Amino acid sequence: LVEPWTAELSPALVQWLDMNQPAMELICDASKKTQYYSPWVIREKESLLSVLLPGCQRSREIARAFVIRAMFKLGKDDVVGAWDDLMVVHRLGRQIGRGPSIIELLVGFAIEQSAISGELEVLTRTIDANQLKKFNSELESLTARSTVKEKVNLGERVMFLDWLTKVANGIVDGEEIDAIFSPTANLKDVP
Repeated sequence: LVEPWTAELSPALVQWLDMNQPAMELICDASKKTQYYSPWVIREKESLLSVLLPGCQRSREIARAFVIRAMFKLGKDDVVGAWDDLMVVHRLGRQIGRGPSIIELLVGFAIEQSAISGELEVLTRTIDANQLKKFNSELESLTARSTVKEKVNLGERVMFLDWLTKVANGIVDGEEIDAIFSPTANLKDVP
């Protein structure tokens, strides 16, 4: 649930936000960069199908922290500060969504949805026309979202070709894909 809150509601959370202020400012600055790169790391005999995306998943927690801080600022009637934090969330979602896989795109979408939920709260406040124009301009200046087509044409195709090549060369077992996508697969059985 995204809603404004005050220090009286959760003093510990305010303390946590204060402690994490330097890290959050670093993330805010990083979200303004034009490029984002998070390498895919796999073990030698694994295929890209088994790549883990810990940075991608962690970014959801980071986005949640910014939404929490935005709602805290909104609870103090700092509409502009709240909006600024929500724009960080948008930029983070767009950057994560630029990764080569559909998973990264979907995580980027989810991150942006959390920003939109916060923005709906911001827009319920009394905001003048100039603020609305500024907010709209900032939204329009965001980089374009990636598309599913882009992910299928690059990341997903590369993952499939990597797997197929490794199967053909005997590096991975061709049954790996069945284990991953079987409706009865037990997660501990997946390579």
